[in-house]
Amino acid sequence: MRRVFPYTIIIEAHGKHKTAGRNPGAKTGCERGRKKAKKNFFKIFRFAAKNAGFDKPNRDLYNETAHTFFEKEGTEMTLETPRLRLRPWENSDAEQLYLLARDPRVGPIAGWPPHKDLQDSRRILKDILQTEESYAVVRKETGEVIGSIGLRRNSDLASGDNERELGYWLGVPFWGKGYMPEAAKEVLRHAFEDLGLQTVWCGYYEGNAQSKRVQEKLGFTFQWKTERLFVAQMNEYRTGYVNRMTEQEWRRSKIGAVNSQQSTVDSIL
Repeated sequence: MRRVFPYTIIIEAHGKHKTAGRNPGAKTGCERGRKKAKKNFFKIFRFAAKNAGFDKPNRDLYNETAHTFFEKEGTEMTLETPRLRLRPWENSDAEQLYLLARDPRVGPIAGWPPHKDLQDSRRILKDILQTEESYAVVRKETGEVIGSIGLRRNSDLASGDNERELGYWLGVPFWGKGYMPEAAKEVLRHAFEDLGLQTVWCGYYEGNAQSKRVQEKLGFTFQWKTERLFVAQMNEYRTGYVNRMTEQEWRRSKIGAVNSQQSTVDSIL
């Protein structure tokens, strides 16, 4: 029988976890404590699991506890950046999904055909997008869905427990504004810091200059090129490129970014 600890332990652990120190007025079980627990869920989960005797909590334990916690707290698991909110896809997103994904400039370059109609979008929403670690990219300013991003497991590139494949697309009206690098940076942080992954893979097909630039900006490193790669959904052969980022590379890039910012500040002062 799988061991599961109740979601209330997350709330109780908040009072002891170091993140509580940033909010001295938060008390165990109070409303402010609940909000803080939601914000720091991933860190507090590891802390609570260890205190409850789970030295190495597995993925099943994490997923079940997260689901129970967010369901009982009446909220959803989300990630945020200055301009964006990354949240699970909802049934009500189908119409906006269709408006974006019907454009022939979006799907085919990524390896999938444009959505034919609203019913097609509803099916894809249910079968593909409403899955674990799949997020709708939402503009905070307007609340509109502008694209999709997620971490796939058991893909052609990511087969191990400690690795995932990063996938994303963005609606044409929102190209050239830096939204996808912004979203992907937060997903990578979530992958390495919250989920404890060791490797994230990412790829693109020849001719997809936008995706190539995003991966370069993020710091992915080139691994290999495959010619005459069959793309089943498009029923054609293409040339594919595979990139990778490890947890160590991600941490080094963070340190480099911090040092660069500090150098800029020093030069101004």
